[in-house]
Order: sequence, then structure tokens, then C-alpha cells
Amino acid sequence: MSDVIVRVPTTVCVVEQPVSFAVVINRGEKGDPGSGGGGSVSLPSLLVAQSLSALRIVANLNGQYDYANPLDPIAAWSIAGISLQSINAGGLLTPVNNQPVSDQSWNWVRGSPVFLGPLGTLTQTPPSTGSLVTVARVLDPKTLFIHIEDAIRL
Repeated sequence: MSDVIVRVPTTVCVVEQPVSFAVVINRGEKGDPGSGGGGSVSLPSLLVAQSLSALRIVANLNGQYDYANPLDPIAAWSIAGISLQSINAGGLLTPVNNQPVSDQSWNWVRGSPVFLGPLGTLTQTPPSTGSLVTVARVLDPKTLFIHIEDAIRL
């Protein structure tokens, strides 16, 4: 009689068990004090596409600043900041963002956000069409904290 060799495939079954572990964090030395975060954003100086008024929201469109427009989705998503001075077509503008801006002619309502309006204007009335873009918060009736939020398509 001869031996018969039979090969039987082996099945491996893995059972995962929950593993608990602890992470030990050693406190290091105290670092240098920071600015507290939230500093102003340094924006590039670019040519303006047309003459622009002061205190308007501007967008970087094709490498030039122009008024942001809530009805134009590209402009609503390309907002850079606010112009602090009026400027003639072809001039250089450096808008600002993430900082307070004051104007004595303003009379904003505290507790209400400020939105992008037509031709880069500031308004506390939210638009009903186009894009909703919150561009500032009221610090006091004469001062806004400019902070551009993401556009919401309406």
C-alpha cells in the first residue's frame, strides 16, 4: 500500500480585539508670547481695473482688483478685502482684511453682520439672489472688523 498525501488549504481567521492605550504628554517649557492670532492678512498690491471708491469690497479678478459683486459667482469667491482709499484706474491698491476699519460717516447696527452689496458696497441687508457673503462684524457704530467669509450661493 502506498501513502496518500492530501493537501488541505488552510484558512486563517483574524479576530480584532479592542486595544486600549494611553498617551503621556510631558509639558515643555513655556514659549514666547504670540500675537494672539487673528492678525491682519497681508495682501498683494495690484493694479485696479477701473477707478475705485474707498471703503468698498474688492476682488482679485484676473490679477487686478475690481469691485466684488454678489451676483457674479467668480467675484464673490475671489474677494480680497476692502479698499481704504479711492484710486484711479491703473493705480496700485493694497486692500486690507482681518482688521478693524473705522469711518465717521458709518452708523452700523451692533450685533448684525455686514454683507457684500452691489459694486462692493457694504450693507446689513442680506441679498435675496446671487451669493451671500458676510464681509464684516460690527464692533461699534463707526467701526467694522473686516473678515471675509466664504460665499454661500443663493
